Amino acid sequence: MMKTEKIQLQPFDNIDSILDKLNQTYQATYGLTQIQILWPRRGKLLDDPLDFGRISGWAERNHVKLVFVSSNEQIMRKAAEHNIPVYPEVDSIPAAGTNRKDRFPMKRSESVRAIRIAKLKSEREQLKEKKVPVSSELPLFLVAMVAVVFLFFLIVPHAVISIRPVETKREIILPLWTSDTLDAMTLNGGVPSELMRFTVEKTVTVPASGTIQSAGTLSTGTLRLTNVCDQRQLIPSGTHFSASADQPWLFHNLTDIVLPAKTETTIPIEADKPGASFNLPAQSIHAIEVPYDRCIQIMQDQPTSGGSDGIFITPTQADYEAAVEKIRREILSMPEEEVQEKAGNLRIPLMQTLKIGNLISEKSDPLIGYAGKTLTLTQTVEVEVRTISRQLIIQQIRMNLEAGPQNAFIPINDSIQFSVSEKTDSGNEDQYQLEVRASQSGLQVVDYSELRELISGKTIQDAKKTIKEHINLESEPSIKIWPKGLPRLPFVSSNILIEDQQWEEF
Repeated sequence: MMKTEKIQLQPFDNIDSILDKLNQTYQATYGLTQIQILWPRRGKLLDDPLDFGRISGWAERNHVKLVFVSSNEQIMRKAAEHNIPVYPEVDSIPAAGTNRKDRFPMKRSESVRAIRIAKLKSEREQLKEKKVPVSSELPLFLVAMVAVVFLFFLIVPHAVISIRPVETKREIILPLWTSDTLDAMTLNGGVPSELMRFTVEKTVTVPASGTIQSAGTLSTGTLRLTNVCDQRQLIPSGTHFSASADQPWLFHNLTDIVLPAKTETTIPIEADKPGASFNLPAQSIHAIEVPYDRCIQIMQDQPTSGGSDGIFITPTQADYEAAVEKIRREILSMPEEEVQEKAGNLRIPLMQTLKIGNLISEKSDPLIGYAGKTLTLTQTVEVEVRTISRQLIIQQIRMNLEAGPQNAFIPINDSIQFSVSEKTDSGNEDQYQLEVRASQSGLQVVDYSELRELISGKTIQDAKKTIKEHINLESEPSIKIWPKGLPRLPFVSSNILIEDQQWEEF
């Protein structure tokens, strides 16, 4: 009699794990003659054609017949090249002893279970044909019926369980370092960096604190002149005006004036000397020099202004240095986002390495020694900062993740997320210390063979409870049993199919 075992492959299996499963199954089953390998519906297994030759060679060495269960055309083609029969379903595999010349089944072939049931029926008919006492017929019949019922409930029931495990994550904290001279990755977390240069323009304004002495400025204003005589009056430029005729003259007109009889006009005036004392209030000037005082009346409606004694506020060297220091502080405290924009998406700037380089250009308004209540300084400077390749950091993260335990985690491609923080108290002036916090998304690996053994023969509710105890799920598992209405899952674990929707999408 042929002794058969089944092996359910998973999407993450490779040639090494498949051969390992074959060896374990062979060693655990005495008198094994056939192994049925059930391929998953999803996943790319054994891309190398030589892998099928290794499997075929193992079967020949151990005198075990291999049968593939798959509807994948690529698998069927490669199996045919190595004389390995392929069937779309387990039920379509012919029973032991049948003579099938073709390795590829018909669409509807007789199942092993049907053959076994037919054999039982044949044995029952043979028992009927034998002439036995009536007293012994009933026990034999009951035994046969019990056997049929037992085999029915043992072989026929099937169950399909659909689950969706929760996406899991693994996290690490990774110390890294770099230096000005490091040019290659190291096993102790060293990552090379590059010096990046860019220009920054900054403008600051500071109050002026100095004073300067000069000749001063002239006060100016306006006068309203009225000709009270019947004759036209000509008043030349430089004619003087004052508070009264007996006081020193203070102001003079700037242009010649022709004033018709009985008319008035407004003229500009300027102080004879610079100084703040010439800034007079309105109605301070009343007199005009002889001979114009006879016909001309004076009226000062507005005060004079603009006169100064020659002392002005001006920026000093200290004010300039304060402006330079203010620009320096603003550059060294630039937001990381602004520096990151300069570095681009492929590199990460190390803010602790930010330095101010050469001065490109400068503009000061006003210059030192010139009048001004504030100093406005604009500088364009070169800025230096070291940057690290984002890809190199990801490589370091992958190296450390792959060095950890892999038994229960299959990573999803391009799922690494990380953040970088700098340590300022590294204790080594030649190195820049970093701390990388990284996480990677992946899928949980479940031993479905063990799980099927745990839930076989259980009620639907108990099976769901057991599944949720072993797997973290997004939603309630779906369980369908055939024939419908059976209260328990099949007692034969191989008749339970578990569909992992996460793996299928992956």
